[in-house]
Order: sequence, then structure tokens, then C-alpha cells
Amino acid sequence: MRPFKNLEQQIQILRERGLAFDNEEEAKLYLLDNNYYNIINMYSKVFQENTNQYVSGTEFKEIKALHILDTEIKANLMKFILVAEKHFKSILSYYMAEEYHDMPYAYLRTSSYPDTSPLEISRTLSDISRKIASLIQKKEPNSVKHHHGNYHDVPLWVIINELEFGTVRHMYKHSSSRVRTKVARRLAQFLYSNTKESVQLPPEYIDRMLEHINEIRNCVAHNNKLHHFTCRKHLYHVAVLFEPYGVLKDSPKNTVFSTFLTLQCFMPDKDYRIFYNTLLKRFKVQSKNISTIPFSKVLECYSFPDGWHLSEKRAQQTKE
Repeated sequence: MRPFKNLEQQIQILRERGLAFDNEEEAKLYLLDNNYYNIINMYSKVFQENTNQYVSGTEFKEIKALHILDTEIKANLMKFILVAEKHFKSILSYYMAEEYHDMPYAYLRTSSYPDTSPLEISRTLSDISRKIASLIQKKEPNSVKHHHGNYHDVPLWVIINELEFGTVRHMYKHSSSRVRTKVARRLAQFLYSNTKESVQLPPEYIDRMLEHINEIRNCVAHNNKLHHFTCRKHLYHVAVLFEPYGVLKDSPKNTVFSTFLTLQCFMPDKDYRIFYNTLLKRFKVQSKNISTIPFSKVLECYSFPDGWHLSEKRAQQTKE
């Protein structure tokens, strides 16, 4: 069994490894409130020469700065992934309802989906059915219960906001080619608003982007370490998305940065500009608190390009 170390012992271990402190009492409280294991094991490795030795001159406040930066990035990713999720759910529910507008509960019928993956479709529809049933059975009033009781139907646009992102992603994956293409065209319009370039986005590419967003979303929602996080699969190369930021055809595209760029396909430019500028500011602020190592090493943790934090802000709409 690994022995417990009190705060004084934790500080002593870090001192023996070459870490400096400008205020030990503040450091103790930070470790107490945020968990020594989370702070040191997850965020200090970038400052280490080896397992038991920090780069000469490293201060605890630099590790703290990286922890704060990671927390801020996760908070903003979640905020804007929810924006992207809202748009995607609305667009998908509209085009599916348009396709099957004369059929109650059409989205729960296997006949509404191609039969290429019957088991996956059945699992997805079962998840949706359980969610509807649980909301109908609740004592408190809700929109699902209201529509079921008054209209004997729960339209997709009513239930869709209650569904998990992964469930909605699978709905899209198994929808008819007509629905998939219409959704992809609308998302391409979002991309155009951000890049001013027209690009066709095949539905299969949307599937892969949604997988990445889902994986990042899960990482952030569970408050796991985001730096050095990679998605299981790589995205295909879309020049308009990646090349303005130096991400070439053979560069990795399963990173936090690549997912950050693909979110341009899921929100209009006014939203993405705010997202972009907010992250830029967070990196820029914390770069002033990290001096022992080149800040490029921190950017590399998230696969952001060297010097990205010094980029120009995107122009935002001013309030009238």
C-alpha cells in the first residue's frame, strides 16, 4: 500500500526534485484543494528533465498556471461544444421531420433507416425509447409528457434536446442519404461563414468529426486531463480547415487542435470568433506565467502550432 504523505511531506518531495516555491503556504492549500496527484502527476511532467528532477528554476506557480490553463480550455471547449451540439440537433431534427412529417414516431421506426447496420440502429432507437418512457413517467410536467398526452406523439424536435450527444450522432450516422446530405450541406454553410470558401462536406466526414467532438466532450465532461489527449481515429485532410494553421496533409488530425478547427463546421462565424478569441486570450495570459520552458512546449501539449498564442484576434461584431 502506498503510504499517505501530508502536505509538508509533499512539499519536501517536490523540493528534493528541484521545484521552487515563492509561497509554500499557498502551494499547500492549492494541493489540498486540487489534489496532489492531479496537479503533480498530470501537469508537471512538461517541466521535468526526468521522473525525479525538474528543469532548473522551475517554480510551483508554473505548474499551477498549466493546471489553470487546462481547466480554462476545458471549460471553453464544453461551452462551445454545447453551442455546436445545439445547432446540430436542431438541423438534424428539422430534416428528419421534413422527411417523415406524416408519420408519428417516424424516428423510432427501423423502416426510417437504411438496413445496413440493424443492430446499431436497434440499440440507438432503444436508447431513445427509454428516454421518452422515462420522461413520460415523471411526475413533474415536461414537454415530452405534454406532447404524448395531448397529441399522442412526441416530435423529434421535442425529444432531441433530451438525448445524449452520442445517441444523436448515431441517429445521423444511420439516417437516410437524403437527410445526411441535407445536414452536411447546412454544416458546409457554417464552414463557409468562417472561412469564406465553399467546400463540400461528405456525410462520412461529418461522422468522423462528430466522433472527435464526442470524445473531447467526454474527456472534458469527466474533467480528465486534456493535454496530450488524442482521438482514436484521424480526420481526413480538408485544406480550408487545416492549412491556414500549418496543419499539412500528413500532420496528425486526431488532436485537440484539429477538433478545435472542425468546430467551424458546427457554428456560425459570430460564435466561432468568440470561441477562438477566448482560447487565444487564455493561452496568452498563462504564457506570461510560464518562463522556465519555452511556451511552445505547452502549445505542443494540445497540438496548437508554435506561436499560436501570439496570433491576431478575430474581429468580433460590436454591440450597437
